[in-house]
Amino acid sequence: MLSLALNSAPAHADTVLHGLVGIYSHDIKISPQGIRDSTDINHVIGSKTDALRYCYETGLKRDPRIEGTMIVELTLNMDGLVEMAKFDRADIKEQEFQSCILKKIARFKFWPAAVTTAVRVPIGFSRKKGQ
Repeated sequence: MLSLALNSAPAHADTVLHGLVGIYSHDIKISPQGIRDSTDINHVIGSKTDALRYCYETGLKRDPRIEGTMIVELTLNMDGLVEMAKFDRADIKEQEFQSCILKKIARFKFWPAAVTTAVRVPIGFSRKKGQ
């Protein structure tokens, strides 16, 4: 079983949402504060976990040992479109995997807001024990 986490999951957490993908989030950074809510960001990303899981499963076929945390920096325009997506930190260095993740996230649509918003989203990728 694969686990996709928004931020690293607490050791005791075992929540599984969206099929085989577990989502844990509690450290999304948004600037300016109060413009977009982390709950809204989580909802959009959580609804797109299949796209991110596709990237991870494809990456595992190339290298079954890949796992780690990616911190993605996003710039969301007022219409909720992703203007920029890049990695602030990426434990997984596999180039095709990184490219796939950024391409998928660049297509996400968030809720409109009064101003352009910068968002940092930690996403963890790992295989569940025994898989």
